[in-house]
Amino acid sequence: MSKEAPKPLTFEENVLIERMTAAQHAMQTGVLAEIMKDAQLFVENPLRHGCGPKHLRVGVNSALVEVSALATILMEKGVFTRTEYYQHMAEAYEAEQKLYEGRLGIKLK
Repeated sequence: MSKEAPKPLTFEENVLIERMTAAQHAMQTGVLAEIMKDAQLFVENPLRHGCGPKHLRVGVNSALVEVSALATILMEKGVFTRTEYYQHMAEAYEAEQKLYEGRLGIKLK
């Protein structure tokens, strides 16, 4: 059984993806800042702090696979649209950005 090709992104979806990407970059900067803040502890024992490459990679990959599978099945069942998904993702990334800004006391871009 062949799958249909995905529909092209709408203008609104492209704008939402840009918002998500900007917030993702800010979050990435916040993660790096937190890791560097505790750099000496990380150097002494990276596994204890969960910042080792294996911990980070497994966590990220697992989250990506799970979210992708869940979003795909829910969109296929008509629970929400791709545009609604991007809207909520953009809002969630922006909320995460604000969380890091609050914890670090800096504005992230």
